[in-house]
Amino acid sequence: MKGHGHTKSGAMALFLGLVIALVTNLNPDVNSARAAGSIYQWSNLIEAYQKSTVPEHRLILATAYANTGRLEDAFEIFRELSQGAYTELSQAVIAKYSARTQKDPRDILAWNLQAFAYYALAKYDEAILCFRQVVALDSQNVWPRHFLALSLAAVKKIDEAVALLEETLPLDPGNQYTHLLLAMGYYEQGRYAAAFWHLLQSPKAAANLARYGIKVGK
Repeated sequence: MKGHGHTKSGAMALFLGLVIALVTNLNPDVNSARAAGSIYQWSNLIEAYQKSTVPEHRLILATAYANTGRLEDAFEIFRELSQGAYTELSQAVIAKYSARTQKDPRDILAWNLQAFAYYALAKYDEAILCFRQVVALDSQNVWPRHFLALSLAAVKKIDEAVALLEETLPLDPGNQYTHLLLAMGYYEQGRYAAAFWHLLQSPKAAANLARYGIKVGK
């Protein structure tokens, strides 16, 4: 699906902006309802794997952090894993957990792990398929919706990413990440008034982007 009037450079700027928005260390009060809505017991995984050094366990921990809005913690682990044999780890995770979802299509953790592994391998279409499963199973959790939007942006499906974020906003109206991603998406579509309004709703997130020198647009 093509966005309205966005160029290749504009789509890349959106993608970079989404990455920074989702993984950089924002202040804790950027969003006040970090784990709201998820039906999965992520806290149990965090407690179980917090001290493990096993790469697969570290990926599980990062996934749990990502699903509860602890994005800075998730990013630190993703960055740590990327320094090692991340390709091999991702491939092994996909093989193991795709077998699990074949047996149990409602396995939220298994779909999550596949999604992040595919994303790490830049296999965005496959990541999208897995994140869609996560969103379908854990529909009230805003965080996998953000990562699905990120994946859609990576393949330049800006309109679809925006539509998803519009559906996401009512789940947690004060979530600055959703507002900021919407601002970026609307900007790419040329809907500048809407983009500006949502930017005003995400001052801390937007300020963080500015510190990193990210510019969205053509």
